[in-house]
Amino acid sequence: MIKVAEIRTDGGTQSRAAISDDTIAEYAEAMADPDTVFPPVVVYYDGSEYWLADGFHRVAAWRKIGREEIPAEVRQGDRRQAVLHSCLANS
Repeated sequence: MIKVAEIRTDGGTQSRAAISDDTIAEYAEAMADPDTVFPPVVVYYDGSEYWLADGFHRVAAWRKIGREEIPAEVRQGDRRQAVLHSCLANS
């Protein structure tokens, strides 16, 4: 688990054309049920920043429902590696 506020989503690591508000709302509704489990987001940590590579809709939904921490798979790497991961995850 890491703090949602620590995750950088502004570094160009989002490879989708757009984020879907409908998907965020759907995820937020599902996440409100404690029995619903989503996969962890993937972030790359460069020693000072956590760069989001996979899970932009999940992070947005988590923020929407006011959760402060999110399950995350933390990998060592920088913003560039997060961009590459994002492109592969969304290809």
